[in-house]
Amino acid sequence: MVGVTVAALLSELERRHPGLTEVSAGPSSRPEREVRAAWLAEDLRDLDDCPPGALVVLGRVASREARGYRLDVALRRLGDVAGLVLQSEAPTPSLSALALARREDLSMIRLTRPVDVTALLTTVVRMLDDQLPTLLDRAVDICRAVDALEAAGPAGLTGPELLQRS
Repeated sequence: MVGVTVAALLSELERRHPGLTEVSAGPSSRPEREVRAAWLAEDLRDLDDCPPGALVVLGRVASREARGYRLDVALRRLGDVAGLVLQSEAPTPSLSALALARREDLSMIRLTRPVDVTALLTTVVRMLDDQLPTLLDRAVDICRAVDALEAAGPAGLTGPELLQRS
């Protein structure tokens, strides 16, 4: 099950704030890369701690610092994230940064104008939260299936075998 993707987030941001984003580099082999978290990095050193699958949003100061070689190093340190968002204050990414992003199938998104970072992160988090009922429904369905198998008392199935069957 694919949850919220970078493409879905971009569509939602375009709907709420037309013309806000421009994709500098995008994934070619994994266009539907899943976003599992939102991560605000106020400093480029914060990139070491971002979780896998995160949409990493650089704050204004970090975006201004993300130029030339520093952006290249930041991209190498990101790990397996869904995408990187640069504020409008960020300089235009270098050709080497764009090549690194493409090689890693990383969406690099640049905001076209100043925006409230809190509002941007709230949009992302709300989209991620919309997936919660689906996950809870799946967990409840699995519990019901296990209960039904236990109640039916399948012959010879116990423990791990019962769970595998469910």
